[in-house]
Amino acid sequence: MIGAAAAADPLSPGYQLGRWLYLHPNARRLPGHIEQAARAAERHQLARRIHLSQARYELAQKIKALEEADGLARAERRAIERRVADYIEQHIAPLAEGDRTLRELPEHLRACRTTGALGIRPDQSHLVAWDAKCGQAKLCPDEAREEAHRIQRAYIPELLRQVKEGRDTRIYYAVLTMPNVAPGKLHQAKRAMFRRFRALLRKRARGRRRFSEITGALVTQEDPMGADGAWNVHLNAVLVVEGWLDYRELREAWHWNVELKRVRAPTVEALARTLRELVKYPVRMVAEKSQAKAAEGSAAPPMLEWAPTKWLEWWYANKGFRRTRSYGCLYAIQQDEEGAGALEDVEWIGTVAYRAGGYHVTLGRPPLDLIPDHKSTTSGAPGGPREPTTDPPGPSRPAPPD
Repeated sequence: MIGAAAAADPLSPGYQLGRWLYLHPNARRLPGHIEQAARAAERHQLARRIHLSQARYELAQKIKALEEADGLARAERRAIERRVADYIEQHIAPLAEGDRTLRELPEHLRACRTTGALGIRPDQSHLVAWDAKCGQAKLCPDEAREEAHRIQRAYIPELLRQVKEGRDTRIYYAVLTMPNVAPGKLHQAKRAMFRRFRALLRKRARGRRRFSEITGALVTQEDPMGADGAWNVHLNAVLVVEGWLDYRELREAWHWNVELKRVRAPTVEALARTLRELVKYPVRMVAEKSQAKAAEGSAAPPMLEWAPTKWLEWWYANKGFRRTRSYGCLYAIQQDEEGAGALEDVEWIGTVAYRAGGYHVTLGRPPLDLIPDHKSTTSGAPGGPREPTTDPPGPSRPAPPD
């Protein structure tokens, strides 16, 4: 059952589902994005069916306050993502009529993290199981943040282990550059740069690896547009080094500029800061995000000011391309999804929805002793039937996050 407010909101999953069914009355199956809308419409009704105990209701109120406070920053990220969706829909999609992925991309960006179920884990931490995620870490601020968190969870324990068990293990943060790449050459340059880095690690001299002290590396490639319209392709790297690393020799072998900084005290907090720098949001989207660079004298344009042909070059150069790679002792470390696993132990307490420019949390029903007595009936006669206050039975818990 879809409420009147949801039906009137063109961004609500209930409206999307109802409109599609109206336009396709004879359809035998739902497309993927409409199935997501159907699932989201069910979750919108989830909170109405949940009854919370006294203790859980008090905890739920605290979690609601935390989630809505965090929702202020998340709403700003949603606004950026929707501006990106508008840009792609208006300027890019008309040039890519044969590319179904690009045509559907604006819709996926707008649906990303708009509705979800709010739950409490056994340790009393909370999570949101979103109905839809766009999976576009290069375009979506929240996907980029999730990628950074996933990398921190995966690599910080291993980096700490390497430092603890090594004889003289040091952690370095490095930026390796190359001359700016001319328009039209981005696809080749991105792949050539990783090949060059792999060759650097394998380079031999005097019968041994020239940089055998580098025992592992975690590397991310970035490719923002420079002020002159060329591509500033470079690598951010975390290096695990056993003993001394000769900066001059490293720079000579790389041939172009190398910035190298040692992480002096590799604690959890210091490594988290280093990995956040490693996996930054790959491209500035809007002009507001460029003010700091502008103050430094950089006139590099944000993505929403790129010419459509430049955007398409960047998109196809990154399509199917792994921008983060690991080597040596950091190779093939398993990365987990945030909130994945043990969802059967989560207690669902309500829903989260993005509307009217912000996030709103709806909790389940409070305990009976907190519900005021209501004596009215639908018939207006004593003993007449009451109007139902709950929706028809639905799923007891939402599906796992994507």
